[in-house]
Amino acid sequence: MREETPPEMVDVAAARPSVAQLFSQLGSEAADFAAAEMAVVRAEVSSRTGIAKPGVILLVIGLALVFGTVLVLPVGLLIILTPFIGGWMALLAIGAAGSIAAFLCLKLGIRRLKTALKRPDKI
Repeated sequence: MREETPPEMVDVAAARPSVAQLFSQLGSEAADFAAAEMAVVRAEVSSRTGIAKPGVILLVIGLALVFGTVLVLPVGLLIILTPFIGGWMALLAIGAAGSIAAFLCLKLGIRRLKTALKRPDKI
C-alpha cells in the first residue's frame, strides 16, 4: 500500500470574507439598488407627466364649465331666453347644453389620464 500524503492545510477562514464584511457589502449593494430604482421611478414619472398634462388641463376646463354651468350661466341665459321660449323651456335648454359640454370635457380628460397612467408596454 502506498501512503497518501495529506492535503496541504488551507486556512479556510482567510479565504472567505467575514460576516461583518458580508453585511457591509449587502448594505452597500442594497443602497445602490434603491438609488437605481428611484432613478427609474423618477424617469417614469417625468415621462408620464408630459402625457398626463393635457388630460389634467381638460379636467380643469371641464370642472370650470360645470361650475359656471351650475352657478352663473343659467341665471344670465334664463333672463335672456324667458321672453322667447318661457321660463321652464329656457331652464331645460340651459341645463342640457351645459351638462353636455361638461360631460364631453370630463370624458376626454379621463380618457387621456387613463392613457397616461397605463404601463408603457400596454399603450
